[in-house]
Amino acid sequence: MDSRDSGIDHILQRQKLLGVLRAESAELAVAAAEAAFRGGLQIIEVTFTVPQAPLVIEKLSQLLPNAVIGAGSLTTVKEAQEAQQAGARFFVSPHLDPALCRWFFDRKLFYIPGALTPSELMAAHAMGAPMIKLFPAQVYGAGGVKSLLAPLPFLQLMVTGGVTETTAKDFLQAGAKVLSVGREVFAPEALAARDWQEIELRAGRFSRLMLLGN
Repeated sequence: MDSRDSGIDHILQRQKLLGVLRAESAELAVAAAEAAFRGGLQIIEVTFTVPQAPLVIEKLSQLLPNAVIGAGSLTTVKEAQEAQQAGARFFVSPHLDPALCRWFFDRKLFYIPGALTPSELMAAHAMGAPMIKLFPAQVYGAGGVKSLLAPLPFLQLMVTGGVTETTAKDFLQAGAKVLSVGREVFAPEALAARDWQEIELRAGRFSRLMLLGN
């Protein structure tokens, strides 16, 4: 069986929500992820902009065995290797790089490359991407996403950028399969203040929104 079919795609499309975690330290990242998980966020992408990102992925995988922990902002094969060794269950990039696609897909790992234009989206699809990160999605808005998918309905899109509590429903109705949220849950001011309750509340609101959307 293709190891990409290990359930990650099903989990993503069932939950419809992925949290993008950025923080100034590994300690903050771990505490923020724990708070978001308590609020109901089950899928967390630890970006490689976080200091000691591989260590954070390892630690969260141990602390939150019922969560799905992945790696994001991957731009090099070296980072990809580190993410895999750390135990990430899915992998995300903000851009489309054929070398990265080959590396991940040769190993049958669940990789979501980034793309913006119809040509980039189709190139990612042709390379075998099971899902594509539309970034930055605020360039299109929900109406633009709907227009993109009209001639390309087979694309599985995860929209990133511009997703808020107000726009989430519109993006889903436009055809997005997964919504990727960062500062809307992991608010910089809450991280700076170590206000874990605020992050838990934000995660809870978004998680309930996804349940209503279903």
